[in-house]
Amino acid sequence: MSSINFTSSHIRQVEIMKKQKSGNGYAPCSVNLVELNPTDKADSYAVKKITGNWTCSLTTFINADIKDIKRGELNPAGIHIYALTEQNNEYEKLKPSKILGMIEISEGFKDGNKIEILQTNPKYISGLGNRTPQYKHIGHGLIKSIKDIFAKTNLFVYPTKDAINFYKKEKFIPQNIFNVYNLMKFTGK
Repeated sequence: MSSINFTSSHIRQVEIMKKQKSGNGYAPCSVNLVELNPTDKADSYAVKKITGNWTCSLTTFINADIKDIKRGELNPAGIHIYALTEQNNEYEKLKPSKILGMIEISEGFKDGNKIEILQTNPKYISGLGNRTPQYKHIGHGLIKSIKDIFAKTNLFVYPTKDAINFYKKEKFIPQNIFNVYNLMKFTGK
């Protein structure tokens, strides 16, 4: 008897912006949000591959969590790893070159769900020397999707200094809590 293996699954389409071939303008385009299974070989391979390809990337931490889950050192219950991809089918064979961004969410905290990591493919981050990236609003697309998926719970994040303005644009509010560095919370739409 063979075991059932759940691999990445399509969650929804997400609208971001794509550079037009004629000129410097951008237009809306649909990409796909998939949830990865950290115990699946193909999904963990995709994360490992992009971790090696995306320099200075926070996906290193997602990859480390996947390794900890596989070794039994981290309980996968309540951990969700999502990717935005250009891929339109065969999500069980997620292509690393098609992944635009990733986000890891942890459920079950008293104050809501925590955004552990949010990372856009560095080649699409305009502040990293690419003044006209092929795609824009990848981070926004990930956050909007997570707000919809976890609509009944608060979301919180401890953003890096460079990400604080991004989260403010996404309606996260800085919290004034003693000894908590950069805590921001989203409590509703």
